[in-house]
Amino acid sequence: MNGLTNKRVLITGHCLATARRFACEEANVLVTDVVADEILLGVQQEFQERHPARVFVENLDVTREDEVGDQFGRVESLLGGLDVLINNAGTNRQSPTHEFTLKDFEEVVGVNLRGAFLCSPAALNISCNRTRA
Repeated sequence: MNGLTNKRVLITGHCLATARRFACEEANVLVTDVVADEILLGVQQEFQERHPARVFVENLDVTREDEVGDQFGRVESLLGGLDVLINNAGTNRQSPTHEFTLKDFEEVVGVNLRGAFLCSPAALNISCNRTRA
C-alpha cells in the first residue's frame, strides 16, 4: 500500500489485520465492532502502544440506524473526515438448513446487508460534503 499517510479510514467489524496494516502505512483509523467493551479496550491499548493517536476503537452495531448515524456524525471530529470505508462487519450461523431459524436469518441479513446499506451512504455523505467544500 502506498499513499495512505494521513488517509482517514473507518473499518466496521473486528478486522484487526487490516487496521494494523493501515496504521503501519500511517493512515488514521477508526475500528468499530459490536463486541464487549473489555475486548475493545484491549484492542485500543494494543494500538496505542504501537500507533499512538492514530487508531481509535469504538463500539458500533451496524444494524442500528441511530448508532450508525451517531458514529458517522463523529467521524469528522475523530478523524477529520473520511477517505476510506471498509464495510467488513458480518456474521454467519453454522447450522443445518432445516435448523436455521427465522431469527438466525434476520440476524445474518441485518448485519451483512442492512449494515452495509446503512454505512455506505453515511460514508458517501461525508465524502461528498468534503468534495463540495
